Amino acid sequence: MAWSTDRLLTTLSWWQQQCQRRATLHTQVMAQLSSVLNIVGQRDHTQACATFGPPKDPRLTLLAPAATDPGTGLLSSSTLQRLVVSQTRQLDAALARITALRAETGQLVGTMTQRLAGLQREVAAELSREQSAMTTPSSAAGARLPVTQHNLGTTVLPLTQLLATVSTLVEKYQQEHAAQAELLSRLRLLAMSGTDDSLESSAPGLSLEQIRSRWSRQPLLDPALEASLAEWLKMLKKLKREAAQ
Repeated sequence: MAWSTDRLLTTLSWWQQQCQRRATLHTQVMAQLSSVLNIVGQRDHTQACATFGPPKDPRLTLLAPAATDPGTGLLSSSTLQRLVVSQTRQLDAALARITALRAETGQLVGTMTQRLAGLQREVAAELSREQSAMTTPSSAAGARLPVTQHNLGTTVLPLTQLLATVSTLVEKYQQEHAAQAELLSRLRLLAMSGTDDSLESSAPGLSLEQIRSRWSRQPLLDPALEASLAEWLKMLKKLKREAAQ
């Protein structure tokens, strides 16, 4: 069966929804990454206070004036250690949340990969049908149907163009997801120990802030691909309304 405009609209809508869902997951990861950096900074400060005492300028301290040593009026060593433990637990929770969000992103990309395989088969079948229609004398005369709201979709957006765009989109999502696996490994190591000596990486020496910046930029993606899907969806809806009038 030839692709109707409604079928094409449904396909475009599905892909746009997946892109939007992935963008939401990315935003959630970035929020957790900011939490990781904040907690690491607070924990480093706490550990420094436990080792060297509080900063000379009281405005620089991040610690609440509680559980102080009676002799000094400063936070006691045991209180500082408990605070470090608490901050480490918070850090563990933030890292676990990032891991879970990344796993969810991976599942989403996997679903898109499966859907792409199905789309490839469907487009191949449609192209084969069109080729047969054009080469069969009995059907060649009726192969060209008048353009209506029901079949204008593939006239405006050829299936081959849609497939090429979606294929590239999924490929770039896969590449970025793989790159983020390495970033997450480095993030865990730096956040928990402050060293990356034991981690092999193609980008050695990244700091926590650099990891956050790289994750935020997603340089392997091409925003124009997602924009194309949104623009096609908007255009086809508009053309369908106009054709129905």
